[in-house]
Amino acid sequence: MKKKKDIAEEPAMKELKEMFQDKDNTRLNKYLEGKGADKMKDKITRAREIIKIGDLTLYSVKALSEKLQVSKDTVKNYLKAGKLQGKKLAGKWYISEQAVKEYFK
Repeated sequence: MKKKKDIAEEPAMKELKEMFQDKDNTRLNKYLEGKGADKMKDKITRAREIIKIGDLTLYSVKALSEKLQVSKDTVKNYLKAGKLQGKKLAGKWYISEQAVKEYFK
């Protein structure tokens, strides 16, 4: 089975980073006018759902619900009930991989 790459190292994310560093945004605008806009939007959305910082992996409610094959409401209810530990950042809940492991112990 192929290991998931760190999203920040995927070619599309590197390309996006380079585009945003382009001072006059010509590369970004040209790309977004073409067929690549939807593909890039999907990559950006996916990057926001799973965050990796060193050894720390954070999952959004959506990402965790997809990974565990349960509804987003189930994950939210577990957070509210304290069964699953998470933190809210910029209006979005994130659950660490460690918190998921703790839940299943």
